[in-house]
Amino acid sequence: MMLSSVFFICIGMIYLRKIIRYLFDDKTALITMIALVSGTNLFQVYYSITSVHLVLFGLYTFFLWQTIRWHEDPSFKKAFLIGISAAFIAMLRPVDIICIMIPLLWGVYDLPTLKKKWILLTTHRTHILFVLAGGLLIGIPQLIYWKIFTGSFIFYSYATPGEGMDFFTPYIREVLFSYRKGWFVYTPLMLIAIGGFITLYKHYKNAFYPVLIFTILNIYLVSCWTCWWYAGSFGHRAFIHSYAVMAIPLGSFLFDILKRKRLFTYLSLATIAFFIMLNLFQTYQYKKRIIDASRMTKDYYWAVFGKLSEPEDKTKELLMLGRSIVSEDYMFDKQKYKLIQTINIDYSQMPDIPGERKGVDSTGKTYVVLDSSYMFTPAFGKSYHYFTKAEHLYFIIRTEINSDYDLKEHPVSLVVHFNHKGGAYKYRAVDSEKIQPAPQIGQWTYIEYLYLSPEIRHSADEFIVYFWHRGKQQVKVGNIEVEVWEPVRGW
Repeated sequence: MMLSSVFFICIGMIYLRKIIRYLFDDKTALITMIALVSGTNLFQVYYSITSVHLVLFGLYTFFLWQTIRWHEDPSFKKAFLIGISAAFIAMLRPVDIICIMIPLLWGVYDLPTLKKKWILLTTHRTHILFVLAGGLLIGIPQLIYWKIFTGSFIFYSYATPGEGMDFFTPYIREVLFSYRKGWFVYTPLMLIAIGGFITLYKHYKNAFYPVLIFTILNIYLVSCWTCWWYAGSFGHRAFIHSYAVMAIPLGSFLFDILKRKRLFTYLSLATIAFFIMLNLFQTYQYKKRIIDASRMTKDYYWAVFGKLSEPEDKTKELLMLGRSIVSEDYMFDKQKYKLIQTINIDYSQMPDIPGERKGVDSTGKTYVVLDSSYMFTPAFGKSYHYFTKAEHLYFIIRTEINSDYDLKEHPVSLVVHFNHKGGAYKYRAVDSEKIQPAPQIGQWTYIEYLYLSPEIRHSADEFIVYFWHRGKQQVKVGNIEVEVWEPVRGW
C-alpha cells in the first residue's frame, strides 16, 4: 500500500508538470507544483502515505493528459487510455464518474466551438468505441467479482442508514467554510485557484468550462454526503484528488501574475507563501494532535492557532463532543446538561398488546410477558426534532426484567437505535446474559443504560427503544422510563 501511494504521487507529479507546462510555461509549472504539494492537505495525506486519494490524484493527472493529447492529435490509443483511466477513477470512487465531463466539454466555450466539437466526435466516432472498450476492460472484472461474491453485477458497499447521498440537502456552506472541516478554512490556497478561473478564461478557454463544471459538480456531490466532514483527516480529504484538476486554474492565476507589475506579483506570491507556511504549520499541529481530526470548532481553532504544544483540558472542552467508538457511551459531565423530558412507556396503556400478555405483580408493577411466540414489545419512536435542535442528546433508559428461567439460556435484550427510512443505525442492545451481576431467577433485575445520539443523518430520524426476547421460555419485562438530556451549551 505504501509503495502504491508513492508510485501514484510520483505519477501525479510527472503528468501534472506535463499539463501545466503544456498550458502555460515551465516557471508556472514549477511554482504550481510546489504550491499544490506543500500548500494543501495533499502534503498531509502523502505524509500519512496510505490513501486512495493519492491513487486518484495520479489517475486524474494521467486522465487529463490523455484528454489534452487526444484533442491535439486524436488516436485510438489515446482514446483507449482515456477509457481505462476514467474506469479506474469511477471504480475507486463512483461519484467521480463526473470526470467524463472534462473530455466531453474540452475545447467548448461558445456555439462555434460546440459545433466544432460535435464534428470532431462524429468524425472520430470509432474512437468513442475505444473509450468504451477501455472502460469495459477495467470494469468487467469488477462486475464479475461482484456477481460471484454478492449475486449482483452492481454492489453498493456504502449502503448504510447512518450516512449516504442526500441530493436535495447539500451541506455546501459547511463543506466550504466550517471550522470543523471547511475546505477554504484549512486549504485557503484553493481560494486562489477559484480566483484563477477568471484568468483561465482569458488564457486558455478550451479548459475553462470543463474544469469549471467539474468543480461545481464535485463540490455539490461532496456536499451531498450526509457525513460531510468525511471522518478523520486534516482538512477536507474528499477534495484531495481533485487538486489535479484545480491545478489548472491555479496555474492560470500564477501564469497571469508572473507577467504583471512587480508589486502585484510580489503581493500575490507572498499571499501564496503565507498559505503554504500555514498549511505546513497546521499539518504539524495535526500530527501533534493539536488540531483534531473531526471535532474542530471556531472557538477551539482560534484558541490553538499558532500553538506548538498540545492544549490543556480546559481548552479541549471547546472541541465538539467526543464520541466513543466502543459499544458503551458515557456522559462527560452531567452538570453541562439539563433534563428536558422524561418519557414513561407504559405497556398497560397500549391497546395493541394482547390483554393476556399484560400483568401486574403483587407490588403493583406492570409488565408484559414475552416468549417465543411473542418476541417483541411495541417499539417506541420519536423523531429527533421532537426533542431538540441541539447537536446531540443523551438518553438514560431505565427498566426491569424478571423470569422464572435462567436468562442466560433464554436471553432478552433491551434494544436502542436510530431509524432512517426503515434502516437502523447506532444499534445498541443490553443483553440479559451479559448483565453483571447475573439476574436472579424469579427476581426483578434493574437495568439502566446510557445512550448518546449518533451524528444524526436527518432531524426526522427516530429514536427507537423496545424489548426483544431471544429465548423460548417466558420473561417479564417492565415499563420503560427514558430521560432526555440536552447540552446546556451547543457544541
